[in-house]
Amino acid sequence: MDGSSLCGHAGLLYAGVVERHPEFPQASEALSALAGVYELAAKAVEDEPDAHRAFEVATAVTEAARLLTIQLGQLRALQAARIRDQESLSLAALADRIRVSKTRAVQILEIAAKVREDIDHG
Repeated sequence: MDGSSLCGHAGLLYAGVVERHPEFPQASEALSALAGVYELAAKAVEDEPDAHRAFEVATAVTEAARLLTIQLGQLRALQAARIRDQESLSLAALADRIRVSKTRAVQILEIAAKVREDIDHG
């Protein structure tokens, strides 16, 4: 697999996210940065001549991305709790407002509560 195919893939991912969310122009910089990080990681993996070392680099980057995804999910959960609090929404109304099921809304609010607890006991 050559670098152009992976980097092109990152560009398609970035374009797809931005095109799906044109109402959030402030997110463009963050989305662009994520696409750039992917391109750097792909280049580092592809430029490594030793396949095992390339695998290890890809594994390290994947783990970092997993941790980032967890943190972004926590940030999202905090914002859902913020919406609920600011708008004094019931669980059903919050679920409708953020377009998830009530079960998923409960899970998201549980994540937010855990993050808040961790911050308070930091």
